[in-house]
Amino acid sequence: MKLKFLPVIIGITATTVLSLPLQANAQFNRQQSQEKFAELLGNLDLTQSQKARLREIKAESKADIEEVLTSSQKNSLKSALASGESQKEALMNLNLSSSQRSEIRDIMQSKRREIQSILTAEQRQQLREEMRSQRRSRW
Repeated sequence: MKLKFLPVIIGITATTVLSLPLQANAQFNRQQSQEKFAELLGNLDLTQSQKARLREIKAESKADIEEVLTSSQKNSLKSALASGESQKEALMNLNLSSSQRSEIRDIMQSKRREIQSILTAEQRQQLREEMRSQRRSRW
């Protein structure tokens, strides 16, 4: 039972994009993604403690991933996110070493398990169904 929305959570951690003309469309797309994810979570009827824990997991994920990166890669990541790339795309374009990729993969899997652990069985099922529905609607 793997939930595949951790990349979305990580994407939400990106800082707000400055209003530059070339970035307006990217900012709009990121805002749409955040709204869709917020809607999914809203549909789950999360408790306040679940919401707080999700925020903590998001912050931990960002910090853990940044620990794996060199300072140059951190700067490149920030620039890529500011230009509208998703977290996943930005990480893929950083020329990560195999050990860095492995560490980041482990971090993401660990955080995914943490997220699963805070959701009830009903919430996990509902989230899976809604994500499937959204994937089908994109095709």
